[in-house]
Amino acid sequence: MRDREKQKMIHKALMFTGMLLFNARFAFAEATSEADLIDFLSGIGDFLINTVAGPLFIIGICLAGAAVIFGDSRTAQKFGLVALGGAIMLLSRALLDILERLTNF
Repeated sequence: MRDREKQKMIHKALMFTGMLLFNARFAFAEATSEADLIDFLSGIGDFLINTVAGPLFIIGICLAGAAVIFGDSRTAQKFGLVALGGAIMLLSRALLDILERLTNF
């Protein structure tokens, strides 16, 4: 049963990635200059940071805490990783600034 669930999750992830790449192809095709492309990618980054990362982080923390309370350590670990992913998304601008300073880019 778990193999079937894993296959479904992998299928959903591949479908999401395919849709994202399909839509990104149109965005690259419509970009007339490098500045347009940078603005587009900056807009995507802002959307992910402001709209997706915060709720993802909070939901991951809440569900991990609930899983710990109910004694399900494996689920708590999974939701802890979700919260970690949300935190990395929230810190992505700062990490990018640090990398730009280190590489003088």
